Amino acid sequence: MTDRKIIAGIIILAVILVGGMGVYLSGSASDDKHEKETIDAEMNDAETIDAEMNDAETIDAETNDKVTFLVEDEDGFYFWVDGRGTTLLDAWENAADNYNIPWKQALGDNASWGDIDFMYDLGPILIEEVDFQWWPYWAWWMPYTWRDAGNEWASDSMLYTNSSERKFCSIFFGNNSEYNNGPTVNPDRAVVWDQSSDGVRILLQSPRGVYFWTNGEGTTVYDAWSDAAKSYDISWTKKSDYDGVDSIFGIKGYDQSYWKLYLGNAGGNWTDFSGQAQDNLSTYNVADYDCMALVYGNGDDGPAVDPPAV
Repeated sequence: MTDRKIIAGIIILAVILVGGMGVYLSGSASDDKHEKETIDAEMNDAETIDAEMNDAETIDAETNDKVTFLVEDEDGFYFWVDGRGTTLLDAWENAADNYNIPWKQALGDNASWGDIDFMYDLGPILIEEVDFQWWPYWAWWMPYTWRDAGNEWASDSMLYTNSSERKFCSIFFGNNSEYNNGPTVNPDRAVVWDQSSDGVRILLQSPRGVYFWTNGEGTTVYDAWSDAAKSYDISWTKKSDYDGVDSIFGIKGYDQSYWKLYLGNAGGNWTDFSGQAQDNLSTYNVADYDCMALVYGNGDDGPAVDPPAV
């Protein structure tokens, strides 16, 4: 009888021990499962954050759109450049930095004229004599954007317009009134200089001091100029019977002013070849000169910048 009680006690104790072990193992497994779920949740949160950061970077990249700018003055002298940025003003700042265009943003009271105060030291000026009106008018830099719907340029704000909305922007200097239609060149003629230094680098400078660089290739300076004019859609005429320049963008010599020739080499200085010496550009070889400037003016006017560094 005693033995049976002992055996029964042992069995009960074993059952208790086994049950307790089962509860422990069950609780341990539950804790492990909970811990694993917590880790998985944290990993998912981290992946979500990474995905959101990637999305933000994608949005930044998408808003860094390219804008092609037309810079034109009232004489019809113009050129094209590219820039990137979130707004048109950001993209213009990028373009101006890349192409070394001197300019100053309009701030404060000057902002009433538009986004740009000065470019090439040319800012708002009062024009006194006007044939078709009795009051004087002002000329200044005015931004326009191209509207496909109307197939026209329309005045706009560079600061408040996103580059994703407008792919072409013009900065036009002139009498931006109802009597002036603004830019004269459409985007289908846009050709942007790739900043190549092959052949001859060529500086063109307008009567108002607006300038830009381009380049052309060939054996003679005349060949290089002809190549540049063709590649970058620069309208010009040459002097009859001579390989000289008569007009560029329709701007011809008048009185004592004309397109003056300067030649030089990268990192050096300009040599003045204006006058009769410039009537035949074919007499100068690219092997001797890798920089050329055509500057509109009289004896007092010269290139605004030196030949670029090598």
